[in-house]
Amino acid sequence: MATLEHGIRLFRPAVYGVLMRGQEVLLVRSPPTAKISANVVGFPGGGIEPGEAPLDALCREFAEETGMEVEPVRLLWATTGFHRSLANPHLQLVGMHWEVRYLSGSLRPNGNGDDVAEAFFCPIHKLPVEDMLGVDREVVPLLLSLSRP
Repeated sequence: MATLEHGIRLFRPAVYGVLMRGQEVLLVRSPPTAKISANVVGFPGGGIEPGEAPLDALCREFAEETGMEVEPVRLLWATTGFHRSLANPHLQLVGMHWEVRYLSGSLRPNGNGDDVAEAFFCPIHKLPVEDMLGVDREVVPLLLSLSRP
């Protein structure tokens, strides 16, 4: 396979859930890894597996990462910029952020023992943007505008 501009060889489609609780939104923090020393913060979600419907991936990833079952409500945002994976720089991230509604389950604040170290609600106006990937940073201005009284 020929390498495209910027060294990108593959796309990684991903879908993320935005769960609001008043003026707060649910975030997850990843543990540091061998490839990424920082604790990246973002919205629950992740990659769409081959043959998997995007909304099925959203519900699966959200449950795996938080312990909570959700229902997609509406598409809020789809990436518009170029985003490279920190862990795998040959991957271009393409993400969709969906507003979700809580259905059942209990939040696992201490993570899932795998790719989430912490799950927590954060005030929208205090989002840790500096710890977020670009694919998640893109949706922040929209969330700020939606949260205005």
